[in-house]
Parts: sequence; C-alpha cells; structure tokens
Amino acid sequence: MTDLNQATTDALDAYAEDLTARARKGAALLDAWAARTGYGLPVGDWAGQVDTDRLDLATDDDCVLGQVFGGYMRGKHELFGDVFDGEFEAAILHGFDLRPEELLIDDMYGRASWAVLTGAWLGLIAERTEEISDPRSARD
Repeated sequence: MTDLNQATTDALDAYAEDLTARARKGAALLDAWAARTGYGLPVGDWAGQVDTDRLDLATDDDCVLGQVFGGYMRGKHELFGDVFDGEFEAAILHGFDLRPEELLIDDMYGRASWAVLTGAWLGLIAERTEEISDPRSARD
C-alpha cells in the first residue's frame, strides 16, 4: 500500500471513529432522556422503537430522531429545546446530523458519510436491544 493510500485509509478510519463517538454520545443522551421522562422503560428501550431495516440517518422520518419522536425536528426540540442557534451543532455533536462540509467528502449528498453514521447507530441499537432482551442485564 502506498503512503498516500495508507494516509487516506487512516483518515477515513479516524473519521468513522469520530462519527461513532458522536453517535455514542447521542445514544447516551437518549438513554438519559428515557430515564428522565419517566416513561418507565428500561434504559436503552428507545432503541426498540427503531426499525433497523429502514434506519437511514440521511432522512428526517427514518433517522433515529424521526423514528423515536415522530420527526427529526421534533426530536431535536425534545432533546435540545428551543436553542435555535445551538441545536443544529448539538445534533451534530450527538451523531444525529452531519456538518455541511462532511456532505462534500464523498459526493454532494454525503452518501458514504451518512452510511457510516447509520452503521454506527445500528451497532449502538443492537447493543441496547440485546441488553434489554437479555434477562441477566436487568439484574446487573
């Protein structure tokens, strides 16, 4: 592998790790929201509301917030309030959205970036749904 190819691979791996870390922050925020709202659901049960077959972070209805709250904007408002100037950045930092410049990394729609972010969420959802269905996790 050439140095340029290795540098590109390393940069893409670091970017994927960053998106995964952001999504992990978002999942923790959803866990805290579920605990705070008194829904009486186990931590992580929001994940059971997400249809992973249609999960697509690039769309308002099929993203995590769209499926959990009935719409991307409604979810942003529920989690971040009326902080208009900061809610977009907060959504980015919690893995619910991408920065405009991230959309230009692979093409003008950011298909690869959205796919990596969606993949990160799929992993986090799988972790949580496995924990909820495993009776040992309820005792821990």
